[in-house]
Amino acid sequence: MRSEKVTIGKIVSPHGVKGLFKVLVYSENEDSFFSHKSYFKVKNKKIDIIKKFNKGNFIVCESATIQSREQVNEIINEDIVISATDLKKNYNNKNEFFHRDLIGCKVINFNSEDIGNVKAVHNFGAGDLLELDGKYPYMIRFEQVKKENINLKKSIIKVDLKY
Repeated sequence: MRSEKVTIGKIVSPHGVKGLFKVLVYSENEDSFFSHKSYFKVKNKKIDIIKKFNKGNFIVCESATIQSREQVNEIINEDIVISATDLKKNYNNKNEFFHRDLIGCKVINFNSEDIGNVKAVHNFGAGDLLELDGKYPYMIRFEQVKKENINLKKSIIKVDLKY
């Protein structure tokens, strides 16, 4: 059985000529990203990624296995992945979850009317959005969903929507 891979970042471009590269982090913050560093893989190969400094929305990094711009070019636009089993989660906090936990959850309003099921979670730069597979033609801004209205055990998310 193959382990599910979770993308937590992307190598987006080289930085200079000595093997440095820019990383776009998909985690909540860079501390969360680097807490998984012993599990990082790029192109199905384990890779060490060490932060050098921040540059805009990116982190400029180095790796002991990458010494030149040409080597960086081989991994440009490649995802940084870890195994889903290696994700760290605070199981004492019932309001903590991963985006993948939300996929498939039934979304209802406070009148228990079915709105749809979560098909995907997107982030186009202005916050997370829930895409539904039902008849509801809009995406739901995740920041408007109160965490206490998410029940992962029952796979139900309640939202304040009139449908």
